[in-house]
Amino acid sequence: CASKYPLVADARLVMHENKALISHRCGEHFILNRLVSNHVVDAERVVLSTPKNGGIFVLRDRLFELTDVVPFRFKPIHSSGRDGDLSQRAIPSRWAEYVRRPGDIHNSVNPIHISRLDGYLGMAHWFMKHGGFGTNASTPSMFGYEYLQVFFLFSASARRLTRVSRPFCFPSLRNSSMCDGVQFAMSIVEATNGSLMISYGVNDCESAVAYMTLGQIEKMLEDVQ
Repeated sequence: CASKYPLVADARLVMHENKALISHRCGEHFILNRLVSNHVVDAERVVLSTPKNGGIFVLRDRLFELTDVVPFRFKPIHSSGRDGDLSQRAIPSRWAEYVRRPGDIHNSVNPIHISRLDGYLGMAHWFMKHGGFGTNASTPSMFGYEYLQVFFLFSASARRLTRVSRPFCFPSLRNSSMCDGVQFAMSIVEATNGSLMISYGVNDCESAVAYMTLGQIEKMLEDVQ
């Protein structure tokens, strides 16, 4: 991939069996590689099911790929099938006011297991306005903008979303009364002080980090309806 597509886009890291793995876009594909000494081992790559924004998580020492948030589906890596409760085709009511098509809801991060919440915590996003790419329209962004973020919790054993947050955005670092037009969360990890660290991109130009306590996130989560 590196020889044909020199840029690694939408990269996310995950640790498994003391190995650093990196998922990233490679042309029209989304792939998973092993990372060794800052070099991608292209010979070990796995082509994933989603063209972008898939989430990788570990369940019972196996790697799984979150392929869709709505309808909620995941599958083992190296498997052609998909799993999940397809009775959950409807957009959760807390999101339905803001987004109408399930395909507009995109996964953001690699979900992490939170014992206190008895499930896997993930994030998703969508944008409210379309950019002017390919048109003569004058817009603040070439592509989508006015991004909204959500947290979601899922049970791998029940194979379904259990709790979701209402949509939100991160306050801009330049003006806390506003939000940046483009905010793209890429990772969520447990920090040493007991909080959760969320890394995200700003306007496709800068990177930022937000810290939230588990208690804050737990208060945001509501049962799926």
